[in-house]
Amino acid sequence: MQGLTDKFLAFDGTAIASETTIWTPATGKKFRLLGYHIAASVAGNIVLRDGTGGTIVAVIPSAAGGSPTPMHLPGSGILSATVNNVLSADGPALST
Repeated sequence: MQGLTDKFLAFDGTAIASETTIWTPATGKKFRLLGYHIAASVAGNIVLRDGTGGTIVAVIPSAAGGSPTPMHLPGSGILSATVNNVLSADGPALST
């Protein structure tokens, strides 16, 4: 049986001042968000969405240049509502 945590995505140094896709599941599949470890270059909220322009699944406050914020979501995490939805992020202006 395959474990739930068999894929970890590193998404380093990418500007997310506007909504940016950070994970695209295989065709016909859904993503499951089990946790995150995030830091930003600009203070503000980082918003994770289920699908481009979709439902907000997490709002993560971040201080400019602060330490990364680790979070393991309880239970089975957050499962995407629909197959083929991407996981996207949006951040404060000019955030990396």
